[in-house]
Amino acid sequence: MPLKDVTAASFEADVLQSGKPVLVDFWAPGATPAAGSPRPSKPLPQSRANRSR
Repeated sequence: MPLKDVTAASFEADVLQSGKPVLVDFWAPGATPAAGSPRPSKPLPQSRANRSR
């Protein structure tokens, strides 16, 4: 499943109006990951690939 850059201008259409669940990773330059927080989740199984974005 490819990643997509979502902007403030496209957020409503890409996320809020999506017909499928969307996993959003909020990121900011200079932000460091919280100690002990898990890194990105594992890929979705192929059986769910067409049901989420």
